[in-house]
Amino acid sequence: MSEKCEICGKERYSFRCRMCGRRLCVKCIKDGLCPPCWEKSTGKKYQRPSGCFITDACIEVAGLPDDCMELQVLRHFRDDYLQNSVKGRRIIREYYRVAPRIVEEIRKKPNSNEIFSEIFEKIKKIVLQVKSGNYEAATSSFRMMVLYLEKEFLNGSLAENRE
Repeated sequence: MSEKCEICGKERYSFRCRMCGRRLCVKCIKDGLCPPCWEKSTGKKYQRPSGCFITDACIEVAGLPDDCMELQVLRHFRDDYLQNSVKGRRIIREYYRVAPRIVEEIRKKPNSNEIFSEIFEKIKKIVLQVKSGNYEAATSSFRMMVLYLEKEFLNGSLAENRE
């Protein structure tokens, strides 16, 4: 049995599709489904996410495009700052591990759009920190936001498993 994602074949799988049971990596799951099942259930064309799961959900609710300033700034922050340190790479790994589940849990809430709008306000503050060159503050704010969301929407179960 392969430990790799059945969609991309590159990453180790961490999830299973809720409909068909395919093994999926964090980059190939959307709303708990594999791309073919997601397309079947929504009637929309699947687009591979950029890796900014929470921000992607927030900009979707805000009606902003995938190349909006906020996403571009955060991608730069991830790729040009966080990726260049052991601590930063650990933060990215943790984010990729919990963010899809956080988004999935928020989307189950009847007030999910309101929740994503509130999160987006926090994200905008992080973007301002990055734009002003205050990367340490942005890193700290980002980590605190994700830890709060993890505790709030995943009952802290993943945080407890790390310790």
